[in-house]
Amino acid sequence: MIFKGTLGTNGDFTSVPTNSYQIGYTYKIITAGQYAGKTCEEGDLLIAINDGPPTGTSIIAADWTVAQGNLDGVVIGPSNSASGSFAIFSGTTGKGITQIGSKGTTSLPIYIDSNGRP
Repeated sequence: MIFKGTLGTNGDFTSVPTNSYQIGYTYKIITAGQYAGKTCEEGDLLIAINDGPPTGTSIIAADWTVAQGNLDGVVIGPSNSASGSFAIFSGTTGKGITQIGSKGTTSLPIYIDSNGRP
């Protein structure tokens, strides 16, 4: 990765280059928005995965990827779930969830831990 600077309002750059970039050119996003056709949030990295054309004025979205930089506390759930379902933590990391109950459920099962606490 070749750090080129910040991208966004008052950044080193306010837009993605349209030509002559190289694989590995990396920009830190300081203003959330659309860059190279990708939705970026503050703290993300925008990285060139292909060399850019020597000339041109159009951004080639396929030449760029985003590395999320703000994933603290992300919770990972099942691959699918029913709308309106309840989620409970699964495991002890605080980052895994599983689905219980479903829309219209009036009561939920009570889970008891190894110390007998609900």
